[in-house]
Amino acid sequence: FSPAQVNHYLQIIEKHLKGSDGARLMDRPLRYKGGIQHIFQRAESSTFFGREIGLMYMHEHIRYAEMLAIMGKTDEFARALRQIIPIGYDEVVQNSDYRQSNCYYSSSDVVFKTRYDADNLYHEVLSGVKMLRGGWRVYSSGPGIFLGLIIGYLTGIRIENGHVIIDPVMPLSFDGTELHMQFMGYLTRFVYHVGEKGYHPAKIVINGAPMDLAYQNNPYRPGGASISQRTMLLALTDGDNRVDIFI
Repeated sequence: FSPAQVNHYLQIIEKHLKGSDGARLMDRPLRYKGGIQHIFQRAESSTFFGREIGLMYMHEHIRYAEMLAIMGKTDEFARALRQIIPIGYDEVVQNSDYRQSNCYYSSSDVVFKTRYDADNLYHEVLSGVKMLRGGWRVYSSGPGIFLGLIIGYLTGIRIENGHVIIDPVMPLSFDGTELHMQFMGYLTRFVYHVGEKGYHPAKIVINGAPMDLAYQNNPYRPGGASISQRTMLLALTDGDNRVDIFI
């Protein structure tokens, strides 16, 4: 999509698909009427209002957050991540019920007495009136996809086609964040120096040595830095390594 198209679609999402718990799949549930199904059997016949029926599917919200990172919307991206993390969830989603803090939830289940109530009162979901309970928990690949979002887009560390991509997307409040990890066989500490923009590294220093940077093409914002794996390996040493990233 062109940048103009993407901004248009973002406005549609904000207007029709955003609830207090994140981006939803549809602007309202499929009509529940009983009897013969005409569109989608589970959505039309299930009396339980949750999971895909409830329309807040965390896998989809993760892809929405990934899009925000690609667009360089730092504050919105950070908030979308908080809407995934169960720790302190009620600080971000005020109409949530209690959630188990050490458990990944794959959906939000809205508290409706019947599907008929859901049909008539779904606008209260998008406005943040209805209580949201944690839905399906620890579902297959969800936590792994989420961790990939943290590593690959928040801290921005990716390996693509023989190059190390450093493309973090962070709001100003993340200034000073550190990531400690085993990277390419070496203990490495990534230190983030965050400015107002919050993306597109202006400078990367590895163990005190500034790196020559190439940049990825991103049609929606200035892209991330690219360093060949060979150059990166030559810059790393046995013991502790420090990578300073200025964005």
